[in-house]
Amino acid sequence: MFGYIIYGRLKSKRLAKKALLTLEGKSLLRVFIERISLSSRIDKIVFATSDLEEDKPLTELALTEGLETYCGHPEDVALRLYETSKCFGFDCFLTTMIDGPFQFREVIDSTVDKLNDENYDMLCSYRGQPNGTDCYGLRTGALETVVNSKKANDTECWGKYFTDTGIFKWGEINLFEKRPDLKDFRLTIDYPEDYEFCQRLYSDMVSRFGAGFNLDNLVRVLDLEEYKQQLKDVRELSKKWETHFLTSGTEVDKDVSRMRALQSGGRY
Repeated sequence: MFGYIIYGRLKSKRLAKKALLTLEGKSLLRVFIERISLSSRIDKIVFATSDLEEDKPLTELALTEGLETYCGHPEDVALRLYETSKCFGFDCFLTTMIDGPFQFREVIDSTVDKLNDENYDMLCSYRGQPNGTDCYGLRTGALETVVNSKKANDTECWGKYFTDTGIFKWGEINLFEKRPDLKDFRLTIDYPEDYEFCQRLYSDMVSRFGAGFNLDNLVRVLDLEEYKQQLKDVRELSKKWETHFLTSGTEVDKDVSRMRALQSGGRY
């Protein structure tokens, strides 16, 4: 079975309780459900959060939106995703954080098809696409290998286990390959400025094309001068986010170095 795991918590300090925000009167989870459901490739959508009391509002929201939920380790995201996948019987799954609600059928379908047809362990689409339009595709068996081999308990930056250890077959999906000028747009919600931008963009997309807007529709809107003029400010936000991302990956980086050394030495 092929699943989609949306995951998130309420611990954000840059934008407090961002996972409970709304777009056009809809919860981010509802927007996710509507966007993912445009694809026929996904058998089941679920939500994963922590087992801490502070994240219970998210569990309640997921229930309200009709999503089954798995509550797991607060900081060990890799373990939480693995346990969620096993709980719901997913052989493979796509995943992304709740702060990236601009999901597209084209990205989902391409990721599922490539994961199935070319036997990848992991596929990602972030590096070539605007942040927030991306997702990861994972084979549950490959993630099990990570969980059984890692030592880190804080695995927010879990993608490095697949891209940097030399153990797994991984690849990229980039549906913006012919439009590299658009990759700096932030369609994710990390800062108040992101939220303001995403509110405006989502409202604009829905008013022009309806809630089922596609990738071509997005490109047409981002090509408008009013959006291009905002890119300088967007790039400054991205620099702040990249600094946070680098500092939050210390434990995983140590793990990756150890696993890569074992792999190159033939002892892994």
